[in-house]
Amino acid sequence: MVLLAAAVCTKAGKAIVSRQFVEMTRTRIEGLLAAFPKLMNTGKQHTFVETESVRYVYQPLEKLYMVLITTKNSNILEDLETLRLFSRVIPEYCRVLEESEISEHCFDLIFAFDEIVALGYRENVNLAQIRTFTEMDSHEEKVFRAVRETQEREAKAEMRRKAKELQQARRDAERSGKKAPGFGGFGSSGMSGSSPITITDTLIEPEKPKATPAPSRYPRSQPAWTHCLSDYSNRTGRRHLPLLCPPAVNCWPSESGSGCDVNIEYELQEEGLELNDVVISIPVPSGVGAPLIGDLDGEYRHDSRRNVLEWCLPVIDAKNKTGSLEFSIAGQPNDFFPVHVSFVSKRNYCDIQISKVTLVDSDSPVRFSLETSFVVDKYEIL
Repeated sequence: MVLLAAAVCTKAGKAIVSRQFVEMTRTRIEGLLAAFPKLMNTGKQHTFVETESVRYVYQPLEKLYMVLITTKNSNILEDLETLRLFSRVIPEYCRVLEESEISEHCFDLIFAFDEIVALGYRENVNLAQIRTFTEMDSHEEKVFRAVRETQEREAKAEMRRKAKELQQARRDAERSGKKAPGFGGFGSSGMSGSSPITITDTLIEPEKPKATPAPSRYPRSQPAWTHCLSDYSNRTGRRHLPLLCPPAVNCWPSESGSGCDVNIEYELQEEGLELNDVVISIPVPSGVGAPLIGDLDGEYRHDSRRNVLEWCLPVIDAKNKTGSLEFSIAGQPNDFFPVHVSFVSKRNYCDIQISKVTLVDSDSPVRFSLETSFVVDKYEIL
């Protein structure tokens, strides 16, 4: 026999697991499987159907199908025997014959399929031998796993030690009235972009010596007002602002046996600020379910459509200047970056205020109102 491919698919022809034993493109195998249900005669019980180029040998598995795609000159008796072996392999790795269970154990099934067929030809193996071959341990693999587990335990212990040191340093600094040290660690707080944080507020220029007033450019039925709302970068002649980090944010992912344990902390750097509607958005891997939340300050939202975990804090101020979030989920450390931070504040970072507003011609003071808006343009932890 020449076996082209073996697949577990839905009754609509959607491939869940497919193993090609000869060179075939993904488009080709998906097209063959999509055509398979249309060839079946629902009124009769058959075990194979044919087209001009291939033969489908199949067996129902509750709501699924185990399908072998062979050449038309393949021996049908051998095909059916091979099909039965493939069908017996699946319950060895999957507790229930459902799409989610098949997907979860897809690699185990592929390894088992490779023991049955090599380069399109059936191997002389039985179910017990397949189980033995796929479960055989190697000494090198055991050593590698032992070393990796040791490194993971040491990394987690180091992470906890550093976290305790930071907490102790903050407590000592608070007792002595000094500024607590900033965060450091796996992810560093930073901002990118040409204007990380936009501050829209008023800048009061130094008072200049009085001179003879210039002729007015404005009609006498319309008063002339000074420009009392400006962009800091434009008024200072610079487009780039200093990198400002009102809340320093630190992310510590560490690998565990089942995925990653992630610890995220924040600290308010300027205690005079009050930040509102703070949202720290952490990307999470797709298709692995919701994260398991541990310690939490504030609230959280898991957006499964965007694959984002949002840590929500209504207010960060001097009374609530530090906090942490811990969660566990399947994934790798790099899956949780970049972290995005957003917030708003009614106080500006530089504490600039308007002292007065005057008419251009007469230098007479006028009444004015002031509205301050301090928002994040782009704040990322890379």
